[in-house]
Amino acid sequence: FVVPENTAIMFEADILAVNVGGDGVAGDFKSWIETGVVVNKSGELTVDSSTISHSSSGTTGGWDAESSVSGTNYIMSVEGVDDTTIEWVSNIRFTQLKTGVTL
Repeated sequence: FVVPENTAIMFEADILAVNVGGDGVAGDFKSWIETGVVVNKSGELTVDSSTISHSSSGTTGGWDAESSVSGTNYIMSVEGVDDTTIEWVSNIRFTQLKTGVTL
């Protein structure tokens, strides 16, 4: 998601991962809620966020979800483990404030 210059965006992400094959038990799951703000100050992005693992069942060590920035983009990244097929879904809500002043 591209963040325009002189813009602050608050986000709230709900993330759910479910093991659907490979090692572990099909049906193992983990969920997260991540909230934060990403700011584009004159072309330089920063993100400040907090993630809570909301619930999980089974073997979910090494599963992770995290917001980051690259260039002028907000990115949601996920990470699983070797030899496990994980399906991921995420719903991200954005609230944007673009200002007429240089941040």
